[in-house]
Amino acid sequence: MMNEKNHKLPKDGSLAIENKSDGHIRFVSFNVNGVKTLFNYHPWTSFSSQFDPAFDFLKADIISLQELKLSSTTLKDLKIVSLKNYKSFISLPRIKKGYSGVGLFVRIPNDKEDLTVKSSLRVVKAEEGVSGFLKSPEDPSKCYRDLPENDSIGGYPLIDNTLGVELDKEGRCICIELASKLVVFSVYCPANSSQTEIGETYRMNFLRALLERCYNLKYVLNKEVVVLSDINVCVDLIDHADELNTRVKNNLVTNPILLGSPNSGNLFERANIEECIKFKSSTPARKLLNSYVVQSENFKDLSTDRNFLFDSTRIKQERRMNMFTVWNTLTNARQSNYGSRIDLILASSEIMCNSISRANILPSIMGSDHCPVFTDFDSISISQNRDIQLTTVPEKLKFEAKYYYNLDRYHDISQMFKAGAIKRGKHKLEKSSDEPRNEQSPSENMKTSRKRAKMKTISDYFSKNNS
Repeated sequence: MMNEKNHKLPKDGSLAIENKSDGHIRFVSFNVNGVKTLFNYHPWTSFSSQFDPAFDFLKADIISLQELKLSSTTLKDLKIVSLKNYKSFISLPRIKKGYSGVGLFVRIPNDKEDLTVKSSLRVVKAEEGVSGFLKSPEDPSKCYRDLPENDSIGGYPLIDNTLGVELDKEGRCICIELASKLVVFSVYCPANSSQTEIGETYRMNFLRALLERCYNLKYVLNKEVVVLSDINVCVDLIDHADELNTRVKNNLVTNPILLGSPNSGNLFERANIEECIKFKSSTPARKLLNSYVVQSENFKDLSTDRNFLFDSTRIKQERRMNMFTVWNTLTNARQSNYGSRIDLILASSEIMCNSISRANILPSIMGSDHCPVFTDFDSISISQNRDIQLTTVPEKLKFEAKYYYNLDRYHDISQMFKAGAIKRGKHKLEKSSDEPRNEQSPSENMKTSRKRAKMKTISDYFSKNNS
């Protein structure tokens, strides 16, 4: 059995958040497992239930929150809709109240910031769902995919209306397009924790639709994408403590400790390449995701022309082991860092990935069974010399949360109770098959002219040994 003492989290619980480089845009993804309870935990208790300072603490420019667990009637009680420094976009389930739900929050740039920063933060289009079949608030007589080409984000997957509406009724996806023509997804993918045939079909249909749409956006519409996600799938064996430990106990792989460098995933993978390859196709969801994610040097023979999404955390952290983002709270597994990595920031642009200055996980940040992850991209790489016209940015997007949920007239909580708040549509927590299992259950559980520093290329990343 692996010695868990070798990868415990730091005891000091340091909450220091890495600074951003000038002109860089920080993307953050965080499954909060119920946003209403977040402020019960340190460091969030310091922010008086205010999301502006909470997001600023993370130095976030664009942040995705998953598993909000809100309904339209509880949404108005939180100070998350009309923020001073961020635009809010929120998708809630249509049938299960207080379940699932995602949010995407984009910092409002100030007038003095560089054009590349502004274009990387100015939202020009916003849509709910992955399929394009939900009704557009801009024109309620049409669904998003039936809007004029210039009014929709596009790239929609090849599925029918019935399946599309079914996929999008649980509040799992938001996508926005920025003035730089970058499309950003905020996604909470299904897990099929009950391991039913129906659940697996739903899970696969959702993941397939998401990946197909990302592919279409890049290769049909020439738009780059960033996916901020709890994707509920581990890409590699080194991302899954439980599966790794099982193989060690069964003598299928060499214990990383015996290799002399227990944190070197590169060394471990080269020593156990056959089992690592088997893991990549060990479930239908994992096989599908790996067919779209760019493979590291150890697995370059598995690559196809469809592998276009870069795992941005791995760009900077390379093949580091024990880099988990979710832990089983019932077994106190976070203390021993016995978890899995299913929270990913995926990016389609090699230029953007060459510009990453920092990317990491934040395991010392409490408040959920997950931890935040972040990636900093250079704003120049995001714009990629595109013809940016900020004058065409709409003043009002009807899917922005304060308009979509009719809360734009409320300035504080006291005013909400003076007027009739809208009423629109607690379900058991869904857990990933790649999240740590319970012991008693089976596994499911800048200015544009500024001089740029010399950066590593993607080829440097994939060819470098980390042993």
